[in-house]
Amino acid sequence: MKGFTLIETVVVVGIISIMALFGVESITSFQKTAALDSAANEFVSILKLAQNKSRTSELLAGELPEKFETDGTDGFPKYGVKISGSNYLLIREYQLDGATDPVQDELQTFPVDERIEILADECSADCFVLFSRLTSQIDESSTTDSFTIQTQDEKEKRQAVITESGVINLGKI
Repeated sequence: MKGFTLIETVVVVGIISIMALFGVESITSFQKTAALDSAANEFVSILKLAQNKSRTSELLAGELPEKFETDGTDGFPKYGVKISGSNYLLIREYQLDGATDPVQDELQTFPVDERIEILADECSADCFVLFSRLTSQIDESSTTDSFTIQTQDEKEKRQAVITESGVINLGKI
């Protein structure tokens, strides 16, 4: 008789199933890691964008410098990033001429992949970082100087830390 027995066929199908299971697990793990790395790099690039906008005291189209506080205090815009639920925002804070309190505008919202979380370290509510004009260092009104970017299952994490001198470091934790 020619052909395969039922036992031989079941064994081969079982081996193929086990190999496929490991392959699917590896692909899923790779996809999560790639999404985490992508989200972390994008977040750091927005931190650097905010830092550069602060350094140059960027004004929005149509704004004049006279709008801002000029009596010796530094009222020109400072830019930063704020964590808000499952999003993060590019923000700016400034002092209007004649006003007593600073104004904080939300300029752009960036959604985070549903598999990823971004958390501000050592901060529970209204967490943001602002960069000082000209120096690009963290402004004293900031509520955090480090952020954790992690998968929802918390198996993999990255940390973005802003040093005292304004250098932004991204590392695996």
